[in-house]
Amino acid sequence: MKIEKKCLAYASTQSMVEAIVCSVDLNGNPDTPDSRESFKVGGKELEVFSHGRSSISFGHAVIAPGFNLQNKWVILVRSPHYTHEAESEVVLRRTWQSILRLCAETQIQSLAVPVIGVGLFEFPRETAVNILVEVLTQDALELAPDLELIHACLPLSHFELDFDAAMKLSEPADQRPRTVEAAVECLMKEMSKSALKDLTALPEDQLHQTHYGLAAGIRNDMLHQNPALYKATGCRHRDDASSVIVRALWTHLQNKTETLLS
Repeated sequence: MKIEKKCLAYASTQSMVEAIVCSVDLNGNPDTPDSRESFKVGGKELEVFSHGRSSISFGHAVIAPGFNLQNKWVILVRSPHYTHEAESEVVLRRTWQSILRLCAETQIQSLAVPVIGVGLFEFPRETAVNILVEVLTQDALELAPDLELIHACLPLSHFELDFDAAMKLSEPADQRPRTVEAAVECLMKEMSKSALKDLTALPEDQLHQTHYGLAAGIRNDMLHQNPALYKATGCRHRDDASSVIVRALWTHLQNKTETLLS
């Protein structure tokens, strides 16, 4: 699944995706500028459909046809108020999860989302963005496995900064090795048995042959933006650093020959 940020004023009229999300009030009327634009383009049919639904509960979502929109579906939700509703952050998180479940039920593959809860509903911008990013990065793969693309529609540069920061925090910690020994251990686990055998059989004075193969992979993965591993090799140039790691792996393998052959 790919998450893309889009600096768009109105998700409904500017995002070419299967489904969009709109916030409505107790009576089914759009209650944000983005939602009002969606209803304007969607036409009378969307308005009648939304009014005909029984009141949408907080934390739940309802799906509607896109009618005159270029989008096939419109997902309707009610935004909790930050101070008026109890456990408003929990409710907002459940709302996003309900949206994802509807995507799964309808087999939606692309979705445009606004930042729900800001403005009229008084959620701090950073809080609303963080909840959105948390659900998209932690729950979307499980709750909406068919979803391939999400456009996060951000109306202002402030939202973009908050979104970038939240996405950065959501990234898994860099687990790459920081020492030569750890790099060797990692390569022993990741490389195939046949590749390890081939390296073991290579004469020490021919290790330069790995420059465009194994060593290139080490340079592009393990050593890329990994200053701790660079320092551990004692080298300043990545070609030299990758050679140190290859040689360390080769040396380690000389004592593992019997195990590899078994």
